[in-house]
Amino acid sequence: IGAVLFEQRNYSAAADCFRKVTELEPGYGPAYLRLGRCLAGQKDPAGALRAFEAAVRYMPQQAEAYRELGAFLA
Repeated sequence: IGAVLFEQRNYSAAADCFRKVTELEPGYGPAYLRLGRCLAGQKDPAGALRAFEAAVRYMPQQAEAYRELGAFLA
């Protein structure tokens, strides 16, 4: 549901979905990556940074997480 809401640019509702996933599965990196994208879309840089950092922490093998974090920091 979160992915669909994100595509509809309903970042707030999508972020709520991804936050729920991170509550249920705290180590699920893809949810943090998507949450970071939502928070960046909502102009919440501090929250987006925390989410992207968590994505890298939980998915150290995933280049996409590093790319998103680097692009956000740039």
